[in-house]
Amino acid sequence: MRIFRNPWLGVHFLIGVVALVIAVAVIVELSVTGDPVSVVLAGISGIWLTLRIPFCRTVLSSEGVAYHGLFATRRAGWGDVAGIGKGFSGGALAVSSFPILTLTGGKEIEMMTLAGYGEDNRRVERVVGAMGEFLSGHRAGRGKE
Repeated sequence: MRIFRNPWLGVHFLIGVVALVIAVAVIVELSVTGDPVSVVLAGISGIWLTLRIPFCRTVLSSEGVAYHGLFATRRAGWGDVAGIGKGFSGGALAVSSFPILTLTGGKEIEMMTLAGYGEDNRRVERVVGAMGEFLSGHRAGRGKE
């Protein structure tokens, strides 16, 4: 079994804590009626990030992949995986790459919480390589732990 986490998720967790502190400070100092939009936006995003980020990870096992993302958890058995690749997103300034699982039905699981900057990000390459090893081990009938 292998577990992958993005080290940048620690920064996202701190952003959530700061947003939560801002919401509490606005409630304490100004009351909710002073600025309800700030309380709602900072409070909801702060609570969500603070509670969800610690559980974001990708777990590879002999049974398959369990991707615990920011908004949902997706699971796929190795028999359901048609291919493994990298996806890219970004604009003119920065490009990020992330692993993608293509399932036999044509659906894709984009593992955005494992994204890294650059088209040749070594961490993303390691994750894709590890998934490839598990998949080839499953196809060879021996599994990989």
